[in-house]
Amino acid sequence: MKQKIVCAEGQDEIISAMNRRREIMRRLEKDGSVSVSILAKEFSVSTMTIRRDLNFFEKQGILETNYGGAHIRHDRIMTPDFILRNEKMIMNKRKIGRKAVEFLKDGDTIFMDTGTTVLQMAKYFPDIHGTIITNSLSIVQYMSSNAKIKIILAPGVYREGTGGTIDCDTIDFLRRYYVDKAFLGAIACKPDFGATTPDEIDAKIKQTMCEHSEASFLLVDHTKFLSKSLIKYNDLSEFSYILTDEEIEDDMEKDIIKVNRELIIC
Repeated sequence: MKQKIVCAEGQDEIISAMNRRREIMRRLEKDGSVSVSILAKEFSVSTMTIRRDLNFFEKQGILETNYGGAHIRHDRIMTPDFILRNEKMIMNKRKIGRKAVEFLKDGDTIFMDTGTTVLQMAKYFPDIHGTIITNSLSIVQYMSSNAKIKIILAPGVYREGTGGTIDCDTIDFLRRYYVDKAFLGAIACKPDFGATTPDEIDAKIKQTMCEHSEASFLLVDHTKFLSKSLIKYNDLSEFSYILTDEEIEDDMEKDIIKVNRELIIC
């Protein structure tokens, strides 16, 4: 049965903010710093709005704010590519992340990968005790202030653009664990082929945690069903649940249900 949730944010407002933040990020990458007053004038918004934009990036560890503006951090954890990838389809990803946390219960041990849709779960995490195993530095950054959650970060080489660790050491480390639930993303997926990613090691990480979980959840927005990437890590039929947004095409929805009836439309 399809399940629905309602997005609380205004669509036009979010799209406008996304476009503005993309341009601010480009300015930071080019010039190294930005001015609040100049940006407010150029975008025809209040200085308070620009400061909210800058605070958004500061929370990601991308920049440091000052009295008149902000400058980019050269020791940043998350790259601009990752931030902008996370902003794409942000409303849809928020819906999926908000729905996914409904499956969590007190005492769960879960795995969360480096997917940008999986990252949205951190923003709606319920008030429960539990353990998160992850290879995502972004997840660690969002959840580190939650005293009820134990975080285990998988080691390995940090990959720009993914926001996490991905190498053979990461796989070896994760093989030691078995979790209640694994939450995973994909670069692309097809009903007749499966969930895919362009990186062989990343595929092995995802495959390992599918196998080492009591229940596995695929979190992808509808655009991921429009393409296929290089390496398959799991058949869609093997996921316990598939969560996507309501913009998925009717024919695609029917094709997915043919291989996995646990499709949840958010």
